[in-house]
Amino acid sequence: MGNFIPEQVIEEIKFRNDIVEVVGSYITLKRTGSTYKACCPFHKEKTPSFNVNPSLQIFKCFGCGESGNVFSFLMKHQGMEFVTAAKTLADRVGISIELENDNGASKHRKLIYEINDGIAKFYQRCLKTAPGAKLAREYMQSRKLEGEMADSFQVGYAPDGWTVSSTWAKKYNYSMDQLEEAGIVLRSQKENARNKFYDRFRNRLMFPIHDSQGRVIGFSARILIEDKKAPKYVNSPETPVFHKSRVLYGLDKARKHIVNAPNREAVICEGQIDVVRCHLAGINTAIAAQGTAFTADHARSLKNYADSIVLAFDSDEAGKKAAIKTAIIFMDAGIAVRIAELPDGEDPDSFIQANGSVPFRKLLEDATSLITFQIKTLSSKESDANSVDATSRIANAVLHSICHSSNAVQKARLLQEAAKMLNIPEKALEEDLVKIVAEEKRIAERQAKMPRRQPDATIAQNTPTAKQQASAPYEEEPPPDLYDDDGGIEQSYNTAGTSTQPPPPRIPYDEQLLCEHVVHIVDYPKLAPLIKEYLPIKMVTNPNCRKLITCALDALSQNNDLLEELLAEGDDFAEVLAYAEKLISTPVKVTGKREFLPAEAVQDIILNMWRNKLDAERREIRAKGNTLTTEEGVRRRQITLDLKSMRRWETGHDIINIERELLE
Repeated sequence: MGNFIPEQVIEEIKFRNDIVEVVGSYITLKRTGSTYKACCPFHKEKTPSFNVNPSLQIFKCFGCGESGNVFSFLMKHQGMEFVTAAKTLADRVGISIELENDNGASKHRKLIYEINDGIAKFYQRCLKTAPGAKLAREYMQSRKLEGEMADSFQVGYAPDGWTVSSTWAKKYNYSMDQLEEAGIVLRSQKENARNKFYDRFRNRLMFPIHDSQGRVIGFSARILIEDKKAPKYVNSPETPVFHKSRVLYGLDKARKHIVNAPNREAVICEGQIDVVRCHLAGINTAIAAQGTAFTADHARSLKNYADSIVLAFDSDEAGKKAAIKTAIIFMDAGIAVRIAELPDGEDPDSFIQANGSVPFRKLLEDATSLITFQIKTLSSKESDANSVDATSRIANAVLHSICHSSNAVQKARLLQEAAKMLNIPEKALEEDLVKIVAEEKRIAERQAKMPRRQPDATIAQNTPTAKQQASAPYEEEPPPDLYDDDGGIEQSYNTAGTSTQPPPPRIPYDEQLLCEHVVHIVDYPKLAPLIKEYLPIKMVTNPNCRKLITCALDALSQNNDLLEELLAEGDDFAEVLAYAEKLISTPVKVTGKREFLPAEAVQDIILNMWRNKLDAERREIRAKGNTLTTEEGVRRRQITLDLKSMRRWETGHDIINIERELLE
């Protein structure tokens, strides 16, 4: 079971916190008879209509309608989640909160928070005082990021060494297993050094990632010396406290400003430095996604604090595509969206440095709607944007965006805007929109009827756990001369070393065929349950194919574009992105002598992969000759029978179900 605060504790917190005292600590209240009044903190007004009733322990604004108790006031005014508000009020009156039915998970997470906080402070000290951090300090000065703002965001430096974290951990009595689970170190993959560890972050500028309560949950590490072989950013892996698809960088500092901003509006950037730069310029509502594209989870999380957003993404082609995609996600969540148009070649950081905060605020104020931005962007790609074909393409894309609006008034305004810009009768757009909405509904209904296990069950079972992910190296291991005779890493860890990773294995033919179909999974969603149900991801031997298949399934489940999903994964997926782009532009091959539908082709590919696996197992058993055990003899005969059944999908998929259970 999950964590929860016992009901009696909640009642005690509410009883001990007088709402007049709590609200009065944030806004000025004036007594009028038996109640207290003030100008409402949730909307602009000149005449007080915000009332606090001490006898009922509630507040009510008769202007905007906001109301609630002491918990909901903090949640709405300070942008807190319920648990955070409860803990804040409990601390105020000296009540200790113990979560029930936690099964030890709270202590486990608390340890990871403790490790992250401690090493973040260590990285901060290194940035300020370590001789090896000179380049990092020069970089901070060149980007004009030093000073109080850098301290506020806890920017630090990870020394250029293989076992710096190990030394730090020994000093504070943390085990290497604990550091591995926190994502700070990696376990060696060498056979003779499986119990040895080395630092994940080396010679990088460190940006700690905080949750909404300000706790350090992970890190984003920026390279200081440009290297085409190394990723520009390295992020913490998924851990018990860090889930990148839910994290909003800077939210811990921005949330209070967002809930108190006009229209409760947030500024969304693409990167950490953009966010830091905005806050340095006094734009304290800026936040960003963390190491991934924006998701529905991000939108749901932000909706607790914001009613509207302005997207301030990079002005390059990728930034424009990401802005449109992100705007649709937030519109789906019922959040009003505008998009700021930065000059070519600019991002928020470079623009503010060159022009200052006032012109940037003007860009935010002049931000346009999604529809205006999308039409301008798509029109710029057409040789003749006024032609019938171009107008039809642009209108179709825009209508697919509009159909994501659940607000009838907003939808009507967006249609009017599109009709005016495209010079098309609004009635024609309305008719096409009805058709698009109906088609989207039919697709959703078909997908809902598809036979499924638990969502993403196969991927979840066969994808490495958070701890295993933490042990997978993002780049080279220590070179051989850094290992001692027992397989340990020597303490002379400042040697740079070169990559000892072998070249990626060639792509097996079946996996190549499968990937050729998978890149079109958004067009053929029936492929997803086939792969999830009948092909454990561990059977895909090529690492790039595994990444591509996993990302394709994620893209489909989140209604995202595959290439944008891969692009959002960063430099670690550069090879996979290039591979996917090549496959998309290549005609699809099919197995057999006839042309199959994609689902039938994938069934044949999966059958063949299982046949190859079973045949290889049978050959291994045969190679033992007269040394076979009785069980191995029975297994060999069973495989022979199964291979005959696996010539056709109708009889083979039952065998696959049995073999999958044995495999898992």
